[in-house]
Amino acid sequence: MKLKNYIRLLYFWFLKDTNILMGRNIDADKNYIEKLYRENKLLLKRSNHYFLRSFLQYKCQMHKLSFVKRIALNIISPFLMIAFILYTLLCNCFFKTQDFHKNLAVINGNINDDLIPESLQRQYQLVKCKDNYKFILDLHVLIWLIRIISRYLFHPYFIFKLIVKISQYSYLINCYHPKVIIATSEYSFCSSVLTGFCEEQEIKHFNVMHGEKSFNIRDSFFKFSHCYIWEDYYVDLFQTLKADINQFIVERPPKQLKIISLGDSSKPPENIIKFYWGSEYNKDELIFISQHLKRIKEMGFNIIVRFHPLHKNVFYKKVYPFLKTFKIEDPASVTLYTSLLETEYVFGTYTTVLYEGYLMNRKLIINDFNYLSLLELNCISIHLSHSRLSEFKG
Repeated sequence: MKLKNYIRLLYFWFLKDTNILMGRNIDADKNYIEKLYRENKLLLKRSNHYFLRSFLQYKCQMHKLSFVKRIALNIISPFLMIAFILYTLLCNCFFKTQDFHKNLAVINGNINDDLIPESLQRQYQLVKCKDNYKFILDLHVLIWLIRIISRYLFHPYFIFKLIVKISQYSYLINCYHPKVIIATSEYSFCSSVLTGFCEEQEIKHFNVMHGEKSFNIRDSFFKFSHCYIWEDYYVDLFQTLKADINQFIVERPPKQLKIISLGDSSKPPENIIKFYWGSEYNKDELIFISQHLKRIKEMGFNIIVRFHPLHKNVFYKKVYPFLKTFKIEDPASVTLYTSLLETEYVFGTYTTVLYEGYLMNRKLIINDFNYLSLLELNCISIHLSHSRLSEFKG
């Protein structure tokens, strides 16, 4: 288990962008996407354009990696590819098929049930994949892959990653015989190819929105059978990223419907501000936030800081020293629903909780340490009614 975790950490380090999201040159990213789109506009209109969409998304993601990391990935990939193909062919020899419900939708990944739209829950029998690290390949699928990926031989990492994901989906399809595979993988350059792979076998490939989205070059050019999003706003956002425009369905998940209902039936307490920390690591930014929260506290407001549940250790090691004068809320002790019910103001930078606070009729405060970057990123919260931290007067 430890070895698997180390390998995952090393892999994610390799794929880590050269710049954090807030520090990117968004205009340069937009120009690069537009350039790729113009050069491939006619080919993208063809019906069988799944591999091209994946390749363009791959190019956008490699565009943000350092030269050294790109070279390393492409040198290592051929050796890993040979070993992995042999492994998946061997796994296929020992694979035993199973019988499942005929109208099955497999949830691929750790997706909470309350993020799956109700229309899908009514239409299909949902089952979660028990193991995302099982892979099989048969000769038929391998020949299909070789025939199509031969045009991308100078991009071995692209080929290797596709083989890994196709092998994973082959396992899901042969194990569960689903009508639908549900994912949250618009950020993966394999997603479009996986859609084509599924549809060739008369299986639909759905993507459900699972968190706040902004202009991020990694989310470009993707295509699913359907992509479920929260607001019409995100159609325009993904259109600027050149995702296929015909895939989107606007439907709120049960989680948001519950938040709206709770907000409509409850009156928020007064003079409480909760800071939903998740991505603020910069020392100068933390000093900026701390100083203004202290100023606001002196005005008579009760300040509470809630850290991201996945980053508790990092919070206490690097962030807590700047915020130790405020009360800390542990997500393990207080659910998000309860937390939002117990505040008048929701304060954050780039977080889904700002949008959820809006749905619950809470007032929003946005950290404006780098306000221009937030405007360029075009996240939805910046377009909602809000106060800027530095200008907040109650």
